[in-house]
Amino acid sequence: MSSSSVPLAARLSPRERTLILLALSLGGFAIGTSEFASMGLMLEISRGLSISETQVGHLISAYAVGVVVGAPVLAFAGAV
Repeated sequence: MSSSSVPLAARLSPRERTLILLALSLGGFAIGTSEFASMGLMLEISRGLSISETQVGHLISAYAVGVVVGAPVLAFAGAV
């Protein structure tokens, strides 16, 4: 059986699998934290951009809609 026909997961050592899982976990945590941080910073964002808190809420919602629409599109594009 050639190495190309063996699944990648079977060729990885337990240490490599652990490192990959750790990297994915940290990446997911960082993305989640950065997406939710804007809600806690609404006052600072509104002051910095000189807009109302309502407008900041709309800005955050627009970003969320972009994520909802863009994530599946990027996942599909990456799979093709």
